[in-house]
Amino acid sequence: MGRRYGGTLSDDSYGSYLTTGFHGERRSFDSTSSDDSEKSGVKQWARYGIFFSNVVFMVVGTVIMVMGAWLRIDSRFRDFLSERYRRVVQEAFWEAPTLYMFSYILIILGAFMFVVAIMGCCGANVDAKPFLVVYTVFVFLLLIATLSSGIYILYKRDGIDVEVEDALNYMVQHYYQGAGIVQESLDHLQQTFRCCGNAGCSDFRAFRQDPPRTCDIRCDGCHIRIWNALIIGFGAACVVFFFVLICEALSIVLAMYLILRPETRIQVTYYKTRRYEAPPSLTRENLKKHDLPHALRRLQ
Repeated sequence: MGRRYGGTLSDDSYGSYLTTGFHGERRSFDSTSSDDSEKSGVKQWARYGIFFSNVVFMVVGTVIMVMGAWLRIDSRFRDFLSERYRRVVQEAFWEAPTLYMFSYILIILGAFMFVVAIMGCCGANVDAKPFLVVYTVFVFLLLIATLSSGIYILYKRDGIDVEVEDALNYMVQHYYQGAGIVQESLDHLQQTFRCCGNAGCSDFRAFRQDPPRTCDIRCDGCHIRIWNALIIGFGAACVVFFFVLICEALSIVLAMYLILRPETRIQVTYYKTRRYEAPPSLTRENLKKHDLPHALRRLQ
């Protein structure tokens, strides 16, 4: 036979605390909310970092993929490798010159980087841990592929110099054997780099031949001109290479943080407290207020 008491809820009536120690438990609840907001901010910044890295992957991957496709499809680049290199490639692919292999490396690495970038953007937005695990594995493989490509090009750097010199000597020797890809390729190189032969005009005189009309009047060798252009391009590629490596390492760290980050679940329970009301006392004011004698007469 208990009586329910109703009343309005005050500010002290809400919170995830027990009926004892109101203020202490409420302070604990406020600190938990503050920590959770800080963790949410870190999580949001981690997503931004992954998204920025994926944008870099997408841009760089598209550029190097298009460059590799252009080197592979462009007839001038194929002509530059000369007929002898073409026969080598047809006989044994792994004996292909570095410049020919370089185009395939760019295509494969760029395509893989573009796919990883798309996957990373989807994983960061969806916030699915299995998706992030797959993304982390792919970025790690991309990191290994990038390092391997850089080490391969660095290791073959001297080989590129030898191949360029060998190709130029071959084209000088076979220049006057009739119109063909060798003659067209050397003419294009001499006009583009404003050079002549491999080491200069003396290359043609050594074979008792006159320098072609496409030779530059200064008779600078094409070998040194092409090599200087390759060094400039190699320096710019190194800057992009290290920047991509930093973005890859950053993506792995941030993705691992999102994967290993514990999920914080806050369950808020609202308690409705009862205001204490003193029992009515038999005073004259209460008797007059409730008109108790009149109520008793009505019951009789």
